[in-house]
Amino acid sequence: MDLSGNFVAPTLNGEWYLKKPPLWNWILSFSFWAFGKANEFSARFPTVLFLYAFVVHTFLVFRKHASIRIAVFTALAVLTCGRILFWDSMLALIDICFSWLVFAFFTWTYEYHRKSKFLRMYLGGYLLVAMAFMLKGLPALVFLVLTFTIYQWHQGTWKKLFSWQHWAGVSAFVLIVGGYLVLYNHENSIFNLLAVYFDESARRTLAQHSFWESILQWVSFPFEMTYHFLPWSLLALLLISKSGIRHIQSHPFILFCTITFIGNIWVYWLAPEVYPRYLLMFTPLYFGIGFHIYDQMEPNPKKILDYILIAFGVLLAIAAWAPLVREDTQTLPMLTVKTITIAGLLILLSGIMIKSAQNRLLIFFAMLLVVRIGLNWFILPLRATTTEGALVREDAIRIGNNYADQPLYIFADDSLRYENSFYITNARQEILKRSYEQLSGTYLIVNPRKYPDLANKYEPVDSMQVRRIERLAYIIRVPDDE
Repeated sequence: MDLSGNFVAPTLNGEWYLKKPPLWNWILSFSFWAFGKANEFSARFPTVLFLYAFVVHTFLVFRKHASIRIAVFTALAVLTCGRILFWDSMLALIDICFSWLVFAFFTWTYEYHRKSKFLRMYLGGYLLVAMAFMLKGLPALVFLVLTFTIYQWHQGTWKKLFSWQHWAGVSAFVLIVGGYLVLYNHENSIFNLLAVYFDESARRTLAQHSFWESILQWVSFPFEMTYHFLPWSLLALLLISKSGIRHIQSHPFILFCTITFIGNIWVYWLAPEVYPRYLLMFTPLYFGIGFHIYDQMEPNPKKILDYILIAFGVLLAIAAWAPLVREDTQTLPMLTVKTITIAGLLILLSGIMIKSAQNRLLIFFAMLLVVRIGLNWFILPLRATTTEGALVREDAIRIGNNYADQPLYIFADDSLRYENSFYITNARQEILKRSYEQLSGTYLIVNPRKYPDLANKYEPVDSMQVRRIERLAYIIRVPDDE
């Protein structure tokens, strides 16, 4: 978009990109402009910004509708669950921003439904969903339809779905999304765009997968997601107690969280193609429910979770010494000092956690943040210099610089990874387009496995590492007389 000047219709390698609306592209483009360049930092900065907005908003909502203790626990759990702490907070992806908007829609619905301010509920809800739609398309509407329908049916206000207030909200949504589609139609067909939106949504449903794939998903989903959202996914253990359901039913906001969670999660549970980052909007609901039950329970029933957290803490303190003996970390600066610092803090905190039952959760949150500092010190430097991704990055930048003033194209349907395309484009400051012809005097990036005849016809003048099965893409030059 920055290079083409077209901020309405996204393209990828010069071809229409139809899978997502452009709001996230606009956010990234603004970040590139603000920092003066497009690089890893400016691409990932919005992710961290929206993560903290998500966490702070979670705290404010639960402080208002539950208690400050549950608010602190829930917000910190969102920040320190496995998916955020070790993965999604470090990627320039849509999902954290999208999840925050969906969570904001959930809580907006509760806030204004309980006040019976239905016009504000519908207008605000549809505006939030319109922004979410402009990030990710149809999934935003699924959350809206399910949440409004299920919660209003539960509360006995489902007739309001046929009121003028609801139609005012629908009109606001249509005005925003429809306005964008009108602009888009001046650039490209909206029928092609909407067809891909529906296909992208259907691709993750039962309609596009076999019966056995679906069965496997149904069985594995709770176990896989428990793993990805450790350690706080273990709060589900508290539901085993007889008092868990009673504690949920006794609190209006926690009951809303439960209804909203159950009313929406089944879409992902039944869909065979789901990534953990698709579920981030559910984390405040899930963790808030769990901490509410934890806070209400007598000491004895919640000791199981306490013992598990203590075991986790001790294991973290032991594992913290690993950088001293790992071969790949030996070249890191101040290795011994950093290792002793992290391990010492974890040993100290695990000792306090064992002795202080009252502050056990807060101490464990602190331990997880120390672990993240350890990740920053020991793992991220290795990822940036020694991993396959780092080698691909360096090679793509080299190709971009070496062929900055040359007619360079991706040949035909080569499955070139996006990171290669990004770094080459960024180095050349020119869109790396596709060519379906062998034009004289051009340089073509060729997949040797997919196009072996072409790779044999012309002797490669260069090669580039890619993260795919054949590991290399060839750079060939089509002679001038072709």
